[in-house]
Amino acid sequence: MRQIADKIYAVGVADPTRRTFHGHEMSTAQGTTYNAYLIVDAKEVVLVDTVYEPFTLQLLQNIREVIDPARITVIVSNHAEPDHGGALATIKAAAPKARILCSKRGTESVAGWHHAAWPLETVETGDTLDTGTMKLTFIMALMCHWPDSMMVHVGGPD
Repeated sequence: MRQIADKIYAVGVADPTRRTFHGHEMSTAQGTTYNAYLIVDAKEVVLVDTVYEPFTLQLLQNIREVIDPARITVIVSNHAEPDHGGALATIKAAAPKARILCSKRGTESVAGWHHAAWPLETVETGDTLDTGTMKLTFIMALMCHWPDSMMVHVGGPD
């Protein structure tokens, strides 16, 4: 875990042993990272993405270095494949009151990967979330990687 900006923490995990993604054509000779970010603000505590499931306990430990995971109010699922969302079920259990935000196609992906009856809230390009002192703006990036892909821009309140 490391703080990367005021109220924003990188809580993801490095995996130096990973050698391939999506087959051998996508080699990662030096490993990879599973990026997840925690935004701790006045109105909302937001977790942006999770990590590959085998690294769930490390993600929880990283979050606990900053806050109790039960304080998470929003989980953003930018993409549901296991390297981004593998720890979602455990995080949702640790943060049972958290809303899950995703793209419209993300509702299908999250349900498909996790087979859970969580209520999912969809966002579109230009939708925003006021966290207190920051504003998250959602940007669809469908097929940039996968049909459910989106991004989040963190900006000031205006």
